[in-house]
Amino acid sequence: MSLTSSLVGPPVPAALRLLSLATGGGWDQAVAGAPAGTKAPRPPVRYGAGRGLLLNAEEAQRELDAGRIAPVELGGASHLWVITRGPGGLRRSCGIPGVEVPSLHCTSWTNLLLGAWFGEPSWHHGGNMPPLNDLAERVGPWVFQVPGGGKITLPGYGDRLRRIHGNGSSARRHGAARNTRYLDPLELWERRAELGMLTVSAQSTLPGKWGHHTVAWLRIPGHDDRLYRCAADGYKSAGRYSGTLMDVEVLDESAARSLAKMQLHEVWTTHHTPIAGYPVTLET
Repeated sequence: MSLTSSLVGPPVPAALRLLSLATGGGWDQAVAGAPAGTKAPRPPVRYGAGRGLLLNAEEAQRELDAGRIAPVELGGASHLWVITRGPGGLRRSCGIPGVEVPSLHCTSWTNLLLGAWFGEPSWHHGGNMPPLNDLAERVGPWVFQVPGGGKITLPGYGDRLRRIHGNGSSARRHGAARNTRYLDPLELWERRAELGMLTVSAQSTLPGKWGHHTVAWLRIPGHDDRLYRCAADGYKSAGRYSGTLMDVEVLDESAARSLAKMQLHEVWTTHHTPIAGYPVTLET
């Protein structure tokens, strides 16, 4: 299926279309029955400096006419989400050696997914990334101090997300020296009935330490024995990004147990279903 044809069709929630786009169809394959324990990485979105950018209808049409974003049917929508190459707007570098492609890193991914899930246009300006915990805990508009100067007003999701604390089982598995409030993926899987469709978390593999990596976990009605880990995994070294493909991991109990070394120090879930929102596309 071509990129163009995959973007034109009946309205679906923006967040689910975003999941499909960011993983190049890996999300669709996963929920269609990919075996547990598998990953489904697909192009075109890679681990890099890109952001979520929101364009109004006039800006979107101008960029579509110029061929700077992939074709998508606006259908009268007032705005359009774009996964960009780099930060701050279109035609910025993704920071991946040898290529210029749409990209996201961990925080830009989880922040964009939350914005699309809740239909929040005020956040997606393509610029600096606020910490996930600030977005998850604050209620209503709040002011983010941009590193290096400037301020922006962002939404808070504190009235739409619920914090999940560890029940101690993860700590017992890994020794009392670890933070007793953290969860590992096995505990998350065991407590999946407490989760909404979308859960976001900080992640670390360093014993007892908070992780700067952020990931998304999906629970789909009717898939009661599965969790889906959707993440922009990768690394940055010497100012360059790894270009790792985004992927989806399909987790049953065994697959979740294999990831138990991961520590999820801050976990928030929502019981809101994704709204229709705006169409989604990629910078070309």
